[in-house]
Amino acid sequence: MERKMIKIVTLLVFIFSGIQASGQNLDYKSIRDSLTQLSCGQVDSLTVVKTRTKLETVDTNLISSNIDIYYRDLGWCYYRLYLETKDISFIRMASDSYDKALSHNPRYATVLHDQYFFNYFFFKDCQKGKYYMVRYKKVTPRKYWNKDEMKRLSNNCDKFIIMSSKL
Repeated sequence: MERKMIKIVTLLVFIFSGIQASGQNLDYKSIRDSLTQLSCGQVDSLTVVKTRTKLETVDTNLISSNIDIYYRDLGWCYYRLYLETKDISFIRMASDSYDKALSHNPRYATVLHDQYFFNYFFFKDCQKGKYYMVRYKKVTPRKYWNKDEMKRLSNNCDKFIIMSSKL
């Protein structure tokens, strides 16, 4: 299994080296399927670890288009690792990756949603959570909003502020 990973990484290095040498632009979508095996459904932890390893070996300087999707995939992978390990540092890494995605595509609704969720729920950062929620609402049609989730997160954050002020 380890030999197979080494072969894949070596192949990717050759592919990226060839692309860089020829001066071509690399669209992340053209290599995405060979790097990721993530979905919204059940994914085993080994698949998540393999995907993370592959994504982390990519030289992002070679990606000329859809790099926002690359950073979203990497962030999603970190989030899935958090679900497996409960190590909060993976949420921080996911959030950092999502910030990079937003630096390339400020209107990326899925990433804005995840960022407001992370900031409200995990980081208890009401100000930043609200910031991302407002941005999410600006780019997402109202019919797609999860109003119950938004209300619950906002209310929980308000309770957190009240509890903190009493300390």
